[in-house]
Amino acid sequence: MNVKALGAVAELCGMDHGILSREQAQELAVAMGLDDRNIPTYAIEHQPNTLKGARLDGCTRDGQKRVAIGADELAEWACRTLKLDYVSKCGRGSRLRECCGVLYKHFGGE
Repeated sequence: MNVKALGAVAELCGMDHGILSREQAQELAVAMGLDDRNIPTYAIEHQPNTLKGARLDGCTRDGQKRVAIGADELAEWACRTLKLDYVSKCGRGSRLRECCGVLYKHFGGE
């Protein structure tokens, strides 16, 4: 059982529809024993007043951008990096739960 990795997976699972900065994503990846240099981060625009728009920490006006990644995207990336099979899902929350379950089992969780 990899306690450090399980802790990272648990933290990731609690971020339903969350957006992580590059640094936050790197911290979780390292805790899972993954190479943090290849995390697929990209510029995300702060648009809290639009339907399904992103709300980014530290942004004070619409249109500001941050390099980040969605929690579901990080979980999928971790599964692909570890070559773990998971069921593809449509919604962000469903993708996150599916991948976190697979990661949890992979690292020795029950």
